[in-house]
Amino acid sequence: MKTRLLYLMLLVCSISFSQILPSGQYGKFEFTNGSLTNTALNGGPNLSGNTNPTIGPDRNGAANDALVGMSTLNGHTLGATNVNNMTLSFWIKSNSIATQQRILQIYGTAGAGFRFELDNSKLYLISKVGNSTYGVLADWNADETIALTNGQWHNIILRTTPVNYNTELELDVFVDGILQNNISGSADLNGTVINTFLHSAQMVLDPTGTYTGGIDDIYLYKSALSDTQITNLANYYPATNSLTKFYVNANATGSNDGSTWANAYTNLQSAVTNATDGDEIWVASGTYKPAVTNRSTSFDVVVPNLSIYGGFAGTETQLSQRVLGSNETILTGDLNGDDVFVDDHFVNSYTHSSKTDNSYSILNITSLGENLVLDGLTISNTHNHTSTRIGAIFKEKTISNLTVKDCTIKNNISKTGAAGILAEFELNNTSGTTGDLIIENSKFINNMSIFGAGMYVYLGDNTNVDVRVENSLFDNNIAGNFSGDGLSGRASWFISIGTNANMDLKLINNTYVNNLDNSTGSGININSRAVVAINKTAGTINAEVVNCIFWNNFYPGSTTSVKSITNTYNDAVQSLNVRNSIDPLNFNDASITSTTATNTADPLFASSTDFTLQSNSPAKDAGDNTYVTTTSDLLGGQRIFNSIVDMGAYEYGTTLSTNQFDSINNEIKLYPNPTTSVLNIKMNSNLKGATIYSVLGAKVLETKSNTINTSNLKTGLYLIIIEAENGSIATKRFIKQ
Repeated sequence: MKTRLLYLMLLVCSISFSQILPSGQYGKFEFTNGSLTNTALNGGPNLSGNTNPTIGPDRNGAANDALVGMSTLNGHTLGATNVNNMTLSFWIKSNSIATQQRILQIYGTAGAGFRFELDNSKLYLISKVGNSTYGVLADWNADETIALTNGQWHNIILRTTPVNYNTELELDVFVDGILQNNISGSADLNGTVINTFLHSAQMVLDPTGTYTGGIDDIYLYKSALSDTQITNLANYYPATNSLTKFYVNANATGSNDGSTWANAYTNLQSAVTNATDGDEIWVASGTYKPAVTNRSTSFDVVVPNLSIYGGFAGTETQLSQRVLGSNETILTGDLNGDDVFVDDHFVNSYTHSSKTDNSYSILNITSLGENLVLDGLTISNTHNHTSTRIGAIFKEKTISNLTVKDCTIKNNISKTGAAGILAEFELNNTSGTTGDLIIENSKFINNMSIFGAGMYVYLGDNTNVDVRVENSLFDNNIAGNFSGDGLSGRASWFISIGTNANMDLKLINNTYVNNLDNSTGSGININSRAVVAINKTAGTINAEVVNCIFWNNFYPGSTTSVKSITNTYNDAVQSLNVRNSIDPLNFNDASITSTTATNTADPLFASSTDFTLQSNSPAKDAGDNTYVTTTSDLLGGQRIFNSIVDMGAYEYGTTLSTNQFDSINNEIKLYPNPTTSVLNIKMNSNLKGATIYSVLGAKVLETKSNTINTSNLKTGLYLIIIEAENGSIATKRFIKQ
């Protein structure tokens, strides 16, 4: 075993009592008010077992933020792949322990893994690594003489790092930020590669039920942190009173600090500026402008994992209390409040004198604004006359995740394309996590540009992105000419232009109606105009269009409908499959790979302006349930009613509102999904129970566990209704393979 004196010197010299928590946790358990929820972004499952552990003050005196009375807790699994690079940090507090007690363990396949034990004089590490191919194992079992049972909080960190071509695993143990030489060492397979350490492993607290001490602030990383990060981790303390929710109300008259509805910020940018990673912003009904006169100013998002919710009356205490559609939260670029819109003419609207004051963009998602959620907002009346392509919602190219739900994007105009949403992706993530663009239950109305008027999505080199647009309405969007350069795609345009790019595109239960196209740019004619353009110049796109309605989309002066989907003037994508959808021309374009259960029948909307369905609509009960991922339609009603989902954004005859589900729907994660044998529920609230139904409404399973055995379920789509102990209810869907 090589000496660790150098590590010790580096750590002692670098201790600065930092409070920076290294990012990238797979497990983050701070036990606030006894919560067993994993609060790591995109992390693993929650802890489970004793759902009511004894809680008490943590090391900073915050009441009820540590586990002080232990019992066995498990359920936090690390996944099916092996992990050799790992860092685990946790805090313990214990009085006298005469006989050795086990604090914590992580074990997986073949008994490989590790555990920590403790008594009055020593800390013990027992570990094992192996190679499953050759059936060989190696141990590192050691202890450190150190007094940790003195009724004080102490930090313990284990870092594991493979060395010598992955044939030896170094295990470094730090106590209160100091490397411990005796307990640290290495498990050596003597030339055989280690492929089994934390393979299909699970973390268990108090595994033998004998540990009498307390535990707090567990941080687990699937990586070996640097010495500086170890120091930061040992000195990190989570803030106890940080404000995680800011309130905005244009009519508030209080202290303008965002702390309550009464003291709400009156300016949205104040909340966005003061928010930190993971915060929520609740915005009451009213009109909010990014500037007084400066057209270049927008609301700039500069922190990750921010959620901005609109649609509040200004009295709510729960997200589920919103009545979407009743309290409109408008983010507008009409700085003078005098816009005149010519609904059917791009150039006349673009050149109208009332637009000379309008903002170029409303929301600018900077490179720091990863994983933004926009929910319940109206984003309208931008006017971009510059040569720079920029939408009402504009995403910096390196941002990989954006979610837009229950929003209305309307009356936006751009000279250079993408009036509504501009989502360009250049992620360099071909070997990393796939990006996600989710547009759900939203409306795109009266947006005008030379192409991609509602939304424009493009992929650059070495970029993988999943795009899902679901339960959304595209109404009266216009792709028009400006000096003869209109290029079509009036509702939306999806394109891959980069090598090694890959887009998985799903358009589900959308209604495309009254969209106008009079573009005549190069290569554009009656055969290449499209309501939705899907094409490529390089890379790969695999697209599915399911349960959608295309109707009354036209070219001025034409007596027949124009095509709903084409590849315009670029190459067709690798696959474009259309299922259970309506189009007057029955999707007769060469770029479409296949059609299934499509038809040309009039969908029989309720009226020319109401796109819900009549009782005898051919779109009623004519969809494919297996593609549905949401629980509510565009009006907030039950998405699958009468056993089979309807085509389009609206479900006929639904009476059940799912607003009751909103409060925890956003916090719940099901994984793995699809599943083969086990489905895990990750949620911030404590689980009361879950019930699984088939898509035909038959109850197939009930449970009170966050980990569900699905091995006996038949292959197919299922709905799961999840109830929290606080009474909140959510509905999700999953696929059993």
